Amino acid sequence: MRYGFVAKHQPIWPVGAMCRSLKVSRSGFYEWLRRPPSARAIENARLLSLIRLFFAQSRNTYGSPRIWRDLHDAGERVSEQRVARLMRSVKLQGRARRRRLPLDAGERPEQASASNLLERNFVAGDVLPEFRSGSKVE
Repeated sequence: MRYGFVAKHQPIWPVGAMCRSLKVSRSGFYEWLRRPPSARAIENARLLSLIRLFFAQSRNTYGSPRIWRDLHDAGERVSEQRVARLMRSVKLQGRARRRRLPLDAGERPEQASASNLLERNFVAGDVLPEFRSGSKVE
């Protein structure tokens, strides 16, 4: 982390001054610069290229679970957390699904309503005479 800061700001400030202020050795910084990338970094770069490919194929909609499933189907052995971390590192984020109300087709077909098994005839206007006034007649 500190060596990365020194490398990033090398054109602006002297390396020796930055190493002294960050309390790291200058020789350690130059060794870090010449060190080849680790196997993990190489593997992450390879996985990231596959992640970008699958992300582009999904029209930038898939999140890490679906990208992980695509990688798994392609034969890659990688955890979902690693895929999520790599996607976060390059700011790839799937789009959330839009929530829509169910479409109403209007009238329902006859088959959609339940059949009248008891053969009861209910009509809204049928009110018993004793309940019409709101009080029970005796």
